[in-house]
Amino acid sequence: MATVVLGKDCKLYIGTAGTIAATLVDNVIDVRLGLEKDDADASARSSGGWQEFVGTTKKAEISFEMLYKPADTNFATLRNAFLNDTDISMLVMDGLKATTGKQGLDCDVVITKFEITQPLKEGTKVSVTAKPTPSTRAPAWYTAP
Repeated sequence: MATVVLGKDCKLYIGTAGTIAATLVDNVIDVRLGLEKDDADASARSSGGWQEFVGTTKKAEISFEMLYKPADTNFATLRNAFLNDTDISMLVMDGLKATTGKQGLDCDVVITKFEITQPLKEGTKVSVTAKPTPSTRAPAWYTAP
């Protein structure tokens, strides 16, 4: 029987740039890890009339919502990273990083969006977007040992 990974069991971690993120962010609601790859046309006469492509550079974007809690340390870390142009590390996992076999993207990021929404009939939330930034370590797929 297949095991289904529920979003509520997935985890987001932040930390100091240059290291694997270690601080669990529990104030998040919906998290999205977008992975994409650019491509280059590799068509030739031998392609049999078909266009053929090869993958080139990969892109990642991590976006999530969190509750607006200015006193929360993780909230403040993300806000300050945005305001001060400070890079941080981020780890998006399909479970606790201490659980063998759990996996996700590990990278140093720049916070490119910190948008506060104040709906009339709901709690105030923040939408955050992070993208990999130049670092001493390239983004990598992490699997917990």
